Amino acid sequence: MKPRMITIVAAFIFSVNAYSNPYLSINIGATFSSRDSSFTDDSNALLFGSATPVVGMSLFSLPDVTWNNDYSSGFEGSFAVGYETFSNWALEGEFLYQNFERHIDGMYNWQEVNPQTNTVEFFQDNNPINNSSARVRTYSLLTNGIYNFNNCTQWIPYIGAGLGVTWLQSNGTSDHDTLNVFSVPGDVAPILAHSPSLYGTAFAWQFKAGIAYLTESNLSIALQYRLFGTTKFKATQSNIITHPNTPDLAVFSIAENDVRGLLQNGIDINIEYFFDSF
Repeated sequence: MKPRMITIVAAFIFSVNAYSNPYLSINIGATFSSRDSSFTDDSNALLFGSATPVVGMSLFSLPDVTWNNDYSSGFEGSFAVGYETFSNWALEGEFLYQNFERHIDGMYNWQEVNPQTNTVEFFQDNNPINNSSARVRTYSLLTNGIYNFNNCTQWIPYIGAGLGVTWLQSNGTSDHDTLNVFSVPGDVAPILAHSPSLYGTAFAWQFKAGIAYLTESNLSIALQYRLFGTTKFKATQSNIITHPNTPDLAVFSIAENDVRGLLQNGIDINIEYFFDSF
């Protein structure tokens, strides 16, 4: 490396160190969902004896099984390690944890098809799936850039943005119900519905804005807003079982599907501690 280039690099490193101010921040607050998710898919078909003797054997299936995920409010917490540099800018790495409730419901159709003629013998739509709930947990690692609007007061507004990766996990649920087969008066089929679990790794992004109050030379407290979003996750295979725990048991399976990502709004209290400059 040429002497002039060495001088420039050394000067840059010295200037960064001269203005660097390492810090540790802790956030805790509430998160509110702005986006729900759902998917619709057909089940497999099963061959059974028809309810109508003249038909003989029939193919039974559940077309258009719909699972809805309605996300409610919850809590979030994070910690970040970073440093301020060039007086206004800061770079940080952040770990973010979110926990909120997922309300699950849906519906499905029921049909019987004559396998010889491929005609629909009976069709019943909009069979409801009872409500159930599960917790959603996300774990995120993000790299953020923060801009501080430094002024001559102790109140310091700031904005920031970050990119990273998120891991999501939410267990499925089991719920008992009944299917009233209108084509056969008095025929009631007990149902056991296993909802899908949610899981997967997704790309994550966030926007942050807040105002901090510098209480001492090395401590600040801030009120912060966070907009957090992700790309798609996975919903595992789900099942709707008719006549569970009986010889007439039939398992209708719905394949794994994608579900759209999260969009969360967060209101946090942020505490930052600044170490001595190095």
